[in-house]
Amino acid sequence: NFVVYSDDFGGSWDVLGGVENAPVPSGGDEPKVEELPNGNIIISSRCNGGRHFNIFTFTDAEKAEGSWGTHATSNSGNSGVAATGNSCNGEILIVPAQHKEEGRNVWIALQSVPFGDGRKNVGIYYKVLDSAEEYSTPADFAKDWDGRLQVSNIGSAYSTMSLLNDGTIAFLYEESTYAADYTIQHKNITLENITNGKYSYFVSKYKITYILDGEEYQTAEYAEGEKISGIDAPRKEGYTFTWNNIPAHMPAEDITVEGTYTVNTYAVTYMVDGEVYRTDSVAYGSDITLAEAPEKEGHTFDGWSEIPETMPANDITVEGTFTVNTYAVTYMVDGEVYKTDSIAYGSDITLAEAPEKEGH
Repeated sequence: NFVVYSDDFGGSWDVLGGVENAPVPSGGDEPKVEELPNGNIIISSRCNGGRHFNIFTFTDAEKAEGSWGTHATSNSGNSGVAATGNSCNGEILIVPAQHKEEGRNVWIALQSVPFGDGRKNVGIYYKVLDSAEEYSTPADFAKDWDGRLQVSNIGSAYSTMSLLNDGTIAFLYEESTYAADYTIQHKNITLENITNGKYSYFVSKYKITYILDGEEYQTAEYAEGEKISGIDAPRKEGYTFTWNNIPAHMPAEDITVEGTYTVNTYAVTYMVDGEVYRTDSVAYGSDITLAEAPEKEGHTFDGWSEIPETMPANDITVEGTFTVNTYAVTYMVDGEVYKTDSIAYGSDITLAEAPEKEGH
């Protein structure tokens, strides 16, 4: 049996520890794998009478470097996981727990097998991992399991289990229900059920403290590895708010997260004669400096429409208007001014009536 892994979400795969030495070289199959509390990897393979276990110890977890130990068998001979008269698929699961009377936080290893004799009486063994000494070697892990819970009382075989969000264990197994092989059965089981009331599921929680403007704004608690959901961002007119460096999942320590406001910018659009003359970006709350007056032949610029002194939290439009200029048309006759008219720029010029002069 081997363990294969991917460190790029399935893009490529490799064999943990290499192909030269199998962690379970012979006599086992249908292996399952689990992570130990210290981050090392344990393989559990079915074998006649119990399970084969081996542990991969990392020397460099990021590079998946390390080595397998010497595989050990767990059965009735070492007070381990006993599958009397059978070799059958089963599941291994390691969960965090707490001693209900003493309040000690521990880890508990679970292994499902048919208790026997033969493929019947499926149940779950448990072993309390009080310290790393309980799993320092495969032989240490294989021996001295603490108890078991029988789930089925009739013919039963393959099984699997998974920890649910509510701390219960979903247990799925084959059973010879209705005198036929097999019906798939499901039960929700608690650690209290398995350990005869001694232990319960427990996950340490850690605190996030949200700091805003140098003061505590809010706190929240999450279990290690739990997905961190966002909290309501405080609103501040004219600003965009960001919580900085929030991890996706909760680490195994308390953390502090600081929030910052970034001032928004808004558009000041200047319109002249129905067209955009210019657009400026101005930060919220900043003084608005009006654009230079546009020029237009034959016209005088009247100015811009009324605007606020400082930039509001929205885009604004400013209208500019022109007044047409008037110019003098001066009629000269015999070197003297005959008439002067004021004509608006661009208007048609109507000539003055012709002057009269005796004899001319």
